[in-house]
Amino acid sequence: MKKNNIYLATKLFSFYDRYASTNMYEAVLRSKKYSSSLIYLPFRDSNMKVSTEGNVARNIFEADINSLNNTEIFICRIDGLSYDAGIGFELGYCLAKDCTLYVFSTDFYKTKIFNSKILISNMVNNICNAFKYEYKNNQTFSYEENLKYNIESFTEFVTNKIDNNNYKYANEFSNNEHYDIFIDFCGLKYEWNKILTEKLITYLDKNNISYCISNRYDKDYDCDKELCALSNSKIYINCFDENEPDFDSCILHGYAYKKGKYIIGYESNNVIYYVDGMQEMGVNLMIEQSCNTLVKNIEQLLNTIMELKNGKKSNLDILMIMFGFTFFSGSMLIGQTLSNGLNLIDFILCIFIGGIILGIFGGTLGFISSKTNDDMKNLSIKSFGVKGSYLPSFLVGITQVGWYGVGVSMFAVPVANIIFPSNTFILYLLIALFGIFMTISTSIGIKSITKVS
Repeated sequence: MKKNNIYLATKLFSFYDRYASTNMYEAVLRSKKYSSSLIYLPFRDSNMKVSTEGNVARNIFEADINSLNNTEIFICRIDGLSYDAGIGFELGYCLAKDCTLYVFSTDFYKTKIFNSKILISNMVNNICNAFKYEYKNNQTFSYEENLKYNIESFTEFVTNKIDNNNYKYANEFSNNEHYDIFIDFCGLKYEWNKILTEKLITYLDKNNISYCISNRYDKDYDCDKELCALSNSKIYINCFDENEPDFDSCILHGYAYKKGKYIIGYESNNVIYYVDGMQEMGVNLMIEQSCNTLVKNIEQLLNTIMELKNGKKSNLDILMIMFGFTFFSGSMLIGQTLSNGLNLIDFILCIFIGGIILGIFGGTLGFISSKTNDDMKNLSIKSFGVKGSYLPSFLVGITQVGWYGVGVSMFAVPVANIIFPSNTFILYLLIALFGIFMTISTSIGIKSITKVS
């Protein structure tokens, strides 16, 4: 797909929504600024062409992410008392990509939070070129003629606003304070959000876990500070228990996903929706598919947080494991063989250069994992897709089988030759025993490997 394309997002779940999106499409085509750009229409260019095999919801999600990665101009229409969660996610994702954002609405109602007029939503007002179309009532027209007239006027309105507005959000707030968790329970919109948040932060305080709480419906809300705090957090918790989740939460969710945060989705809602092929998609496909973990109640949420906290190993643990990898019998035998053909200075130089290469390689992998809070499985899926991730998984499996074989033989063969030379039975017995011990230590987990190292 070409760069600099336009992503045109609207609701897709009724034929009228899709018809309305074609009006937006025509409006963009009339634009002097973007008339020659490639316009991406999701239901036309993605959803109808994705594979119906395997996980259909995941296939749709990946197709959408691929198109968003090639987007620089994001345009959407959001109407109704509750806005589409998928559009919110896409908006946040493109915000994190530093795209130019346009949001249009044709609703008749006005919105206020305290004494502040809100055009569309608290976040949208700050991050987008946001416009609300005012319905024109021409007294000389019939009701039907007025509707047709306003549809045409809205098309001209969109074209004009796109041509004459080019605002791009830039966060001017800077803060070096970092948090373990960013908590977003609908921006504390409802009383039950506050009750759950109080229970959560009491638990976090007891366990010395730092956090920041989204409070978007407070009169002193600051969008810049909120986005900065999310950028400085490791984990993002989003509660999307409504049939149509809080729109600004969905924006933050998409932003967090693009920024590589570990995302915990809290969804106790038992309503199930389906995509093609009758596969479950939950409340919203884009929101659920982008979560690292989904929880159904506060107890599961607390357990997940503690698992993530305890899963972070100390520098000493990692150091011991690295020592175990370094002082490996195979490496020592290779080093011995190499030293026979080199003088001392050349031998030390070889070790130094090899150490640098391995350090860069291992350090890069460690940095990626630390920044994303993801394991290899999730990183492979994000990088290559579900089916594409089979290849790195297969390669790792093959190399680990080889590593096990080499490790066991490099240890068992020298020991057997010293204790019972030329005794094949003892050799195979030691290989079997060492293989069993290695498997047991690995299956127990990282603590066992640390102690063995």
